[in-house]
Amino acid sequence: MRKTRWAVLLAAALLLTLAAVPALAAYVYKANGHEIGVYSTASTQNLIGKLASGTNVTVYGRKGSFTEIKYKSGRAYVKTEHIRGDSGSGSRQSSSTSDSTSGDDILAAMNAEFRSMRQTNAYSITVQPSKPSGYVNFRYGPSTYTEVIDRLYMGYTLEVIAAGRSWLQARDPYTGRVGYIYTRYTATVK
Repeated sequence: MRKTRWAVLLAAALLLTLAAVPALAAYVYKANGHEIGVYSTASTQNLIGKLASGTNVTVYGRKGSFTEIKYKSGRAYVKTEHIRGDSGSGSRQSSSTSDSTSGDDILAAMNAEFRSMRQTNAYSITVQPSKPSGYVNFRYGPSTYTEVIDRLYMGYTLEVIAAGRSWLQARDPYTGRVGYIYTRYTATVK
């Protein structure tokens, strides 16, 4: 009886952990611009709809050569080869690196960055884009594959909450929103 109870508790904890996995923003892509198939299972045998190339999707994970996405009011699958990182709004990444990055790799990198985060005494930073007329994305998570909260321009000030290997978690003092910014594009206010 005790083993059964522990097994049930362990299964429930695992399901809660999986439910907490963050969804990633992405878009579907097909080189010829045609629609891609959407399937009810990770198989091409159960076609339930189609998505136009460039459609924004929310990615939950990967199963074999298929990626699980949000579709209508539930979840469905598309072939992983048709998923591209970052949301379709804004600039699309077309380098071979982003095209071959799997959802598992993205999630592993994000989890590693989250694990490296350490709370700090609050300090201020300013945004320093690589071009003076450019901007830096302020994101919901520490990855270029997460959605953008806002675009921040040269000199914009943020308060740092935590620091990781490559990203800073920061609060926007003007709006109160909390997000992540890539460390390379910031400078500490002295």
